[in-house]
Amino acid sequence: MAISPGPLREILAGSTVLLVLACSPTPRLWQQELLVFGSSTQLSIADASADAVALSTAQIAQRMALRNGEWHAWKPSDLTRINAAFAAGRSAPAPASIRALIQRSQLLSAQVNGAFDPAIGGMIAAWGFHSSDYPIRSAPPAAVEIEQWLREKPGIADVVIHPDGRVSSSNRAVQLDFGAIAEGAAAKEIRSILAEHGIDNALITMGGDILAAGSNHGDPWRVGILDPRGGVFAGVLLGDGDALFSSGDYHKYREDIENGTRLAHIINPLTGRPTQGTASSTVLHPDPIIADVAATTLMVVGHAGFEATLRALGIRCAMLLGDDDTLHITTAMRARIELLRQPATQVPALDLGETCDVSAPSR
Repeated sequence: MAISPGPLREILAGSTVLLVLACSPTPRLWQQELLVFGSSTQLSIADASADAVALSTAQIAQRMALRNGEWHAWKPSDLTRINAAFAAGRSAPAPASIRALIQRSQLLSAQVNGAFDPAIGGMIAAWGFHSSDYPIRSAPPAAVEIEQWLREKPGIADVVIHPDGRVSSSNRAVQLDFGAIAEGAAAKEIRSILAEHGIDNALITMGGDILAAGSNHGDPWRVGILDPRGGVFAGVLLGDGDALFSSGDYHKYREDIENGTRLAHIINPLTGRPTQGTASSTVLHPDPIIADVAATTLMVVGHAGFEATLRALGIRCAMLLGDDDTLHITTAMRARIELLRQPATQVPALDLGETCDVSAPSR
């Protein structure tokens, strides 16, 4: 959640632009809002001309529409076409962006022993999470359906990329869903487009996921980390290249009618069931793709896999809040944030290094 002022609007090149001005010669801060993957994405842009803002926003909107048509997991897209081919035992041509996501996902999935795996789209759909209408109230899959899926054990490692650009799967149960990596990849592309137009100072906010570039007129970008109980849990200052990604059960979830609990939209690839025990996770890392994947993976592994996951992915700054309001956090993350409320319990901070700098030796 970005914290920024308002409210004067101008229309430039068909885009709605919020230009923040003050009575004194305060530098301009442009605010843009786009619809990306069905959700709102905000761009806060500093030290840029109106033309650069309008042109870059138009290109970003065009690029994200292209990616939506390639990556969408349940509306007609290149991905749904590929998934249909996998189910039929056939290969299919894949755009370069999907091939890149498959390759990166295979490496990251292996690093965390399958706790992150985009091949589980079939089970995500079975739980009703291929939807934009939350909370989900449809019947959950039957136990026999989950057991059958676990026997089939679809995995991203089953996918083969052929030299001619086609992809195939040795397992017909593989159904790709890049929901746990797509926003990280998209944020990276958005920053690249901004840079192409000479915009070096911007804050990209995609729901609860943020990528910072440069500064806010020389000052760090100030943002908040949402509290699964409502409001803001912590504040943090972001510098150039900081990616702050969060995951949780507070926006997309289904209600467990039997137990009266909330089930997050994140499916554990190892059990075929929604994650439980973790309310939210937040990761700060220079690579938005790693930050995106790690935030989801921490929801899957919970406190038991907190340290192992961070070490496997080379992450120094992260925190995890349990359903019981117990906070697990690294020392470097604790130094970067300002808690706006105290959790019920704080576990001693995990020391993986003094800073978030992934080039420094770990502990």
